[in-house]
Amino acid sequence: VDCVRKVKLLDKSVPRETQQQYRIFRWNPFWLLVVAGTALCMLLGHGFHAVFRQGGPVRPDELTIEKEVRVWWVYTYSGGFVLTLAFDLYELTDIVFEDALIDSFDREQIGVCCVALFLDCWYLQGDAHLLHRMRHRHTRLMHAAALSRIAYGVAFLLVFVAGQWVHAASAQPVKLTGLAAVLRLFFAAFIAISTIGYWPLLQVRYSVVEPCWHKWMAPVVAALPLLLVLLGFWAVGPDLWKWFAGA
Repeated sequence: VDCVRKVKLLDKSVPRETQQQYRIFRWNPFWLLVVAGTALCMLLGHGFHAVFRQGGPVRPDELTIEKEVRVWWVYTYSGGFVLTLAFDLYELTDIVFEDALIDSFDREQIGVCCVALFLDCWYLQGDAHLLHRMRHRHTRLMHAAALSRIAYGVAFLLVFVAGQWVHAASAQPVKLTGLAAVLRLFFAAFIAISTIGYWPLLQVRYSVVEPCWHKWMAPVVAALPLLLVLLGFWAVGPDLWKWFAGA
């Protein structure tokens, strides 16, 4: 990213090797797809948070690390979950209307979709909560909110590993294509990699004195996403992957 952002092709001082590397990234279809997808998610995330007056700096004296987390991580991941939420809502509406036509509702699929929608919304409110705590300079709850973003990734990775182990140990394993496994692993890794962005926030300390109840609230905020994801998969099974990873 730094190479793409900083290197100028017309700058004579830039070594030719570096220019060639930049061109490889610039005209690589996969790289362009990744950049376009990231930009779309960032714009959607910015629009979502702008509704809650979080479309700009968290404070006039916003720190550099706070800006990087807000723009590159919070907006981008929020945008991804906005897309997931929209897809899940569309699918739920389609299921309900289709079942209404034949007067037979698939309660199992509707239940799975509702769990997915709840997890989507919980992730989005967690992002909004993180920006809120950064704005008010609440160290404990800001750290807890950052850890809750990391906990989502840990939860999905645990579910993926456990699912693969159960699948391999089962006497009658459910048919799972290689593509489905790759898509699930990609989604879990995509969520988990956000650790890179949120971890530096744990080094930030504010001078504001916080209420006493923040001490016991912080562990709840940090651990709840892990618990909710694990409970969600335990309650409705691996069908929940379809609503996140598409397989």
